[in-house]
Amino acid sequence: MADTGEQGTTTTTTTTTTTTGSSGTTCTFNIDYVKTPFGIVKLVELIIGIICIGCVVAYSDHSFTQWFMFVSCSCFLVTTVLLIIFLFGGDTKLTLPWPLVELIYGFVASVLYLIAAIVLAVFGYRNSALIAGTVFAFFNVILYAVGTFLSFQDWKGRSPGNVA
Repeated sequence: MADTGEQGTTTTTTTTTTTTGSSGTTCTFNIDYVKTPFGIVKLVELIIGIICIGCVVAYSDHSFTQWFMFVSCSCFLVTTVLLIIFLFGGDTKLTLPWPLVELIYGFVASVLYLIAAIVLAVFGYRNSALIAGTVFAFFNVILYAVGTFLSFQDWKGRSPGNVA
């Protein structure tokens, strides 16, 4: 075949699923959220949070691990709820300043995880599972700090691409 010199065009299509409930409300599933920097950070926070919980759960009879479990489980639950809200379009239904909400939550989660990781490092240094939990907790501190930075950028209007 001979080359005609014509260039093809590429079209990108985004698909969202919308369902109308019996009360007339619509629910939109936005899978593209997990492709944004915010969605990626949240997913990785959840994965590392599960690893943190898994490393420490067998040693939850000590007071320092109970504090760690409280922080890691609480952050896991709140992050899961936020992810569900953004996946199902709740951010468009609830009129909240979402960048500010995420900024405050990310900062609080970063500080709490940092404290929990330091406490676990100080008291759990003799146990390899607790050391692993400490290392992953510090990874989550970094991830929550990155999420806080992204939320700050979004709050100031220099968004890296948030859906909210």
